[in-house]
Amino acid sequence: MKTTLPAAALMALLVSSGAQADPPVAAELRLRPGATELVLPGLASARRALIQDACSATLSVSAPVDIGSLPTRPLGSVLSLSMASPETLVVGVPCGARVELKGRRGDLVLAVSAVPMPDRKPAPGTVAARSVASAASGGASGEPAAVGTSAGSAGGETVRTQAAAATVAPAPAPVTEGQARHVRQAVADALEAVERDPDTRPGTPAADTGAAPRAAGNGEPVPRPADPTASPPVGASPVATTPAPAAPPAPAPAQGPALFDLAAWRVEPFRARRSALREAAARPDAPEARRDFARFLLAWGLGPEAAAAARAAGDGPLLAAATLLEEPDATAADWLAGPEALTHADGPLWAAVLLARRGRPAEALPLLPAADKALPGLPADLRGAFALDLLAVAAGAGRDSVGRDLARIAEEAGLAEPDQARLHLLIGRLHEGTGRKDLALEQYDKAAVLPGEAGARARLAAADLRFTRGDLDAPGLRSVLEDIARDWRGGEVEFRALARQAGLSRAEGRPVEALDTLRLLVDRFPASEALAAETARAVGDFTAMLAAGPAPDLVAAFERNRALVPAGRAGLDIRIGYARLLAAQGLTMAAARELAQVAQALPPTEAGPVRQELALLELTAGRPEAVATLVPEDTPEARAVRARAAAVTGNADMALDLIGTPKDAAGLTARGDALWRSARWPEAARTYDLLVQALTALPADDAGRAGLPDAVGRLGVASYLAGDAQAPRRLLAAHADLLAGGPWASQLAALAEERTPPAGAAGMDRLLAETDALLRLSAASRTENRP
Repeated sequence: MKTTLPAAALMALLVSSGAQADPPVAAELRLRPGATELVLPGLASARRALIQDACSATLSVSAPVDIGSLPTRPLGSVLSLSMASPETLVVGVPCGARVELKGRRGDLVLAVSAVPMPDRKPAPGTVAARSVASAASGGASGEPAAVGTSAGSAGGETVRTQAAAATVAPAPAPVTEGQARHVRQAVADALEAVERDPDTRPGTPAADTGAAPRAAGNGEPVPRPADPTASPPVGASPVATTPAPAAPPAPAPAQGPALFDLAAWRVEPFRARRSALREAAARPDAPEARRDFARFLLAWGLGPEAAAAARAAGDGPLLAAATLLEEPDATAADWLAGPEALTHADGPLWAAVLLARRGRPAEALPLLPAADKALPGLPADLRGAFALDLLAVAAGAGRDSVGRDLARIAEEAGLAEPDQARLHLLIGRLHEGTGRKDLALEQYDKAAVLPGEAGARARLAAADLRFTRGDLDAPGLRSVLEDIARDWRGGEVEFRALARQAGLSRAEGRPVEALDTLRLLVDRFPASEALAAETARAVGDFTAMLAAGPAPDLVAAFERNRALVPAGRAGLDIRIGYARLLAAQGLTMAAARELAQVAQALPPTEAGPVRQELALLELTAGRPEAVATLVPEDTPEARAVRARAAAVTGNADMALDLIGTPKDAAGLTARGDALWRSARWPEAARTYDLLVQALTALPADDAGRAGLPDAVGRLGVASYLAGDAQAPRRLLAAHADLLAGGPWASQLAALAEERTPPAGAAGMDRLLAETDALLRLSAASRTENRP
C-alpha cells in the first residue's frame, strides 16, 4: 500500500538542511493590481518549498517567520494566514487561485491571483466536472493538469500542485477510478457540444489567460506602427469601441493536401532520431534523406537548423517555413504567402502567421477562419505560438468569435508564463475592442502580475483604460508611465510609455513638456519605425507653444527642441512663427536671421511675403537701406514696404509716389506713415480714418487687427493737430475698450481735456509747455520705426 507524507513533514524534509536559528523575519502583505503578495524581506536566496492544493498554499523557508503584525481579516486574495511551525506558513486562498513564488530585489514574494476562466461559456456542469476529473486523474481528462516543479534561487525547491475549481469551496473528495472515467466522458461530451454550437454572442467572456509579445525582450526593436498588439496612437482612445469594420472577403477554400505534417515528423526520442537523420543526410546522393532531416528539425521548431537543412535539400517550401520561425522578414519566406501555398489545406495558416509577423494584419485577417481550422494539426508549442500571433490580428480587428477560439487553442497548448501574459493582454484588447471594459481590465491586471514585457504593456493598457474611464487622474497615470519607462529601458515598452507621456502633456495643454518628451524619444530611439508618427505631432505642439505668446522660456524651449521642427513647408511656417515670437520679445536681429534663412529655403514664387516681413524687421532694426534689395518686386505690397523705408529716411515725396492711392490696409498704413513723418496733418487724418475703417472691417481673429489701436491713436492726434479739437474725445468714447491700458489712451486723454484761454504770463507759459509736449510726441512718432 502506498503511503504519503503529511504536508508539514514534507516541508521539513525539503528545507531541513541549512535551517538556522535566525531572528524571525517580519512578513508583509501588499495589494497589487490583480494579485495579493505575501512578502518575506531578504529571503530571496533562502531555501524554500511550496505546496499548493485546491484552496490553500503551504510555504516553508529556511528561516523563522513572524506574522504577528499582519491583519487577521482576509486581505485581497489572501483569505487566511497561520503558522504550522516557525518556518512554515499556511495561506488560505480562493479555490483554484494562481499561486506563484518568486524573488524580487532580494525579497521572497508569494503572489496570489485569480484562477483563469475558460474562453467559452461551458455547458451546465462542465466546469465542475472538469475540475473533478483533473483532480482525480492528474489531468487525463483532456484538460492539462497544472502540476509542475520549479527550482528556486540558490538551489531551493518549489513543488506546486494546482487543480482548477469552479467556486471557493473545500477541495473535492477522492473519487474512484470508475467515477473518474464517468467524469472524463462527461467532460468530453460537453466539450464536443460546445464545439458543435459555440456561443458567439458579443458579450460572452473570452479565454482568461495572458500575453507577451512574440520574441519579446528588453532590447526588442519597437514594432511597426501596424502591429495590432501595439499601443494605440497617443492621445487617442486605447481601443476603438465602435463596431469592427467588415472583414475583407475570405479566399477560396484550400483544396490540396497539407503542406507540412509536423505532428508526424516530430519523432522521439529526439537525440537518437536526429543523429540517425543527420548521418543519412550526410551521404551523397541522398536528397530525400536531407529533406527528412529538414522536416524533423522543422517539426521541433529549430528554425535556423531546419533552414540550413532545407537549403541543402533544395526544398523551397521547407526553407520558407523554417525561415518564418526565426526571420519572417527574409525573402526566403515569401513563398508561404504565394498562390501555390494557399491551395493547400494548411496554406492559409502559414500565410496568415507570416503576414502577422511582418506587421501586415489587414492582409492576414481574411485568412483567419481557414488558419483557425488548420491550427490543431501543429505540435503544441508551435500551435500556441501561432495562435497568439493570429489572436493579435483578431484582437486588432475586433473579431470576437474567431478571437475567442484562438484564445482557447493557445490556452490549451500550455503556454509559459511570458506567453500567458501575452494571451491575457490580447484577450484584454479583444474585450476592450468590443466594449467589455470591465473584462478587459481583469485581463490586463492578470497579465500585469506576470513576468515579461507583455506584463508591462498590460500595466500600461490598464492604466490608460482606467484614465479614459475616469478611475485614474492625470498625475496617477503619469506616475505609472514614469515607473514603466524607468523599469523597461531600451525597448518597445519604454517607447510607448514615453509617447503616452507626451500625449498626456499635450492633452493637458503643456506643449513644451510634450516637445521635451518627444526629444527624449528621438534621442533614445533614433532608428524606430514608429518614431515618425510620434514626431509628426510636434507640428501641433510647436503651434500651440508659439500661440501662447511672448515668454522668455519659450525661446529656450524652441532652441532645445529645434531638431523636432519638420522639413518642408510645415517646418518653415513654424520657423516664421518663431521669428515673430523673437520680434515680439525685442530680439529683432535674431528674428531677421530666422526669416532670412526661411526666405532662402522657400521657392522664389513663395518667398515674397516672407521677404516683405523681413524688410519690415530691418526697418525696425534701423536698416532701411536693406529694404530695396529685399523687396524689389513691382507689387502693391512691395511698394508699400519700400515707401515706408523712404519715409523713414525722410523722403516723404518718394514714399507717396510709390504708394499712390491705396485701398488696402498695408498701403494705407504706409501712406499714413509718410504723411505723419512729413507733418501733413489734414491728409494724415483722412488716411488714418480710412485705415481705421479698413481694419475694423476685418474679422475679429484676423492678425491685421493688431494695428488698429495704433491707427486710432494716430487718427486722434492728426485730427487734433489738423484743427479738430473734439476728435480725441470722440475716439476715446468710441474705442474705450480697444485703447484701455495702452499708450494712446493717456495721450488722447491729455488732448481731450477742456482748456480755458490763458490768463497772464503763467497761462501763456503753460500753453507753451503743452504745445512743446505735443510737438515732442509728434517728433517721436515720426522717428519711430514701426514694423
